[in-house]
Amino acid sequence: MQEGPMSTGAGSAADNMIRLLYLEIVRKDDYKLWEKDPQLCRQPPFSTNTIDEFTAEVIQERFDISHLSVNLASWEERLPSLQRPLFTFAETKSMVEDSPKRRFEYDLDGLTWSSEVFVKTWESRSGYLMKTLVIHLPNDGFFYVNEAAVSNIVGEIKKDGQKNNRHKNTCYEGWTVLEKTIWDRLKPFETFMAKWCGEEYDQDRLEKTALYHSAANRVDICMRMDHIGVEFSFKHSFPVALEDDFWDSIESFSLLSATNFAVATGVTLTPL
Repeated sequence: MQEGPMSTGAGSAADNMIRLLYLEIVRKDDYKLWEKDPQLCRQPPFSTNTIDEFTAEVIQERFDISHLSVNLASWEERLPSLQRPLFTFAETKSMVEDSPKRRFEYDLDGLTWSSEVFVKTWESRSGYLMKTLVIHLPNDGFFYVNEAAVSNIVGEIKKDGQKNNRHKNTCYEGWTVLEKTIWDRLKPFETFMAKWCGEEYDQDRLEKTALYHSAANRVDICMRMDHIGVEFSFKHSFPVALEDDFWDSIESFSLLSATNFAVATGVTLTPL
């Protein structure tokens, strides 16, 4: 079967277009402009020669909150190979203090992204010790809309103008709580929760909420069972490749560079 023009097969034009699109998204100067007014009614700040190569359907997919599940799937693929495994349900349950933060990288659409995980604890007003596995993930190409368009594009709004204690130091106010119907498009996150809890998982005891912030371009997907929970916090970030591409390999260290180094430092470099 012949692949369509938007095929994501290895080496396809679509792969390259996706990379270009992502690189345009993470330009810091453009993002600052978009962050001030992330409206669906005007094109996000991409170069026109990139955005015009995409169909309306492909662009629209990026506004669907279920697109975050694509990110989750790539993140989960990385977990089995971690040298420092993800905190288990049993480990989280036994904690009485906050855990150290663990950061690792994973691949998605040909780019490298960073994720941070940790367990936070606090004592509730009722005297219970609450424990939550917090997972920070990049938005990775998920497009946000302004507040007026949330109910039409993202999902029905349950409450708006809410405060979110998870982000007191960044974007405390202005959150939208989405209606429970949104969970029909977030099933992979519930599946993760069920697998993480293992035999102790009980659907009847599960509480969940999804929060959306138009201005800050953030989404929180939160689930808990009794006093133990999982929070996925999606926020804007930059691919690691854009931060790490200044490193030279040993092969690129030329003889001229070695000579200059010897003159400047008095140390002679001998090839291995």
